[in-house]
Amino acid sequence: MKVLIDPRAGFCSGVRRVIRMAEEDIRAGKPLIALGELIHNRVEMERLQNLGLQTTNTRILEEPARGVRRLLFRAHGEPPENYRKAREQGYEIVDGTCPIVIRSQKLARKYNQQGYQVVIVGKHGHPEIIGIIGHCDGNCYVVSDVEEVEKVPAGRKTFLLAQTTISAHLYLQVLEKLKERGDELVTRNTICGFIAGRDRQIQQFARQCDVIIMVGGRHSSNTGVLFKVCQANNPRAYWIEHPEELQREWFKPEDTVGITGGASTPQWLMEETRERLLQMFPAS
Repeated sequence: MKVLIDPRAGFCSGVRRVIRMAEEDIRAGKPLIALGELIHNRVEMERLQNLGLQTTNTRILEEPARGVRRLLFRAHGEPPENYRKAREQGYEIVDGTCPIVIRSQKLARKYNQQGYQVVIVGKHGHPEIIGIIGHCDGNCYVVSDVEEVEKVPAGRKTFLLAQTTISAHLYLQVLEKLKERGDELVTRNTICGFIAGRDRQIQQFARQCDVIIMVGGRHSSNTGVLFKVCQANNPRAYWIEHPEELQREWFKPEDTVGITGGASTPQWLMEETRERLLQMFPAS
């Protein structure tokens, strides 16, 4: 069996940055609480928790800080209200918001203040989306597919942007649909550059392999988008969170297996998946 790891798979710069921030503080003996899951990857979160990272939810912002007072904001970003509450409750904010997400937040705030309705192409309820909505006073519409464009009021000045990890194809579809209406439209393609070319690249990777293994968290929007691309280009595509989920019946000893992952998939986890496969099918 030949096992290849996708050279473009693994952490994006924003995820790499916030994990480095957490690791450095923990190892320096600075206790830290993350507001929500730092990334959408259960296995990596378990590793960080074993190092000493604590996690919590927004309920912590309703009471004065006790014990650990250093609060880490994840790469997805937070609405301004959470910054205000954290400071009022006595927390020291360690801001891990991805700089690319900050750019999106600033754009949404700018055009909202100029009287535009803001439209975000993205996943309803995603943390990044929630944060951006907070930066435009709720004057915002989230569009997760072309059909939802109908929910956006026509005849108004509209600013369109994208969740940083959304499919470029979906963003362009929504853009064309809005253009058809003839409204005043300003657009910014805010998809992360690391993500932007992945659709095309992962298509090629999926086609050159007999089997594709997508390693990533079940709640990761980016991983889900990429897995659909893999499935469309290789019927023998499987999605796992942990190497222990690999099943022998998926493979033949002579297969070329490709291992890939989303922007929240650590390199070490893909390497462990490769080792597990080679143990299951040792060279004769």
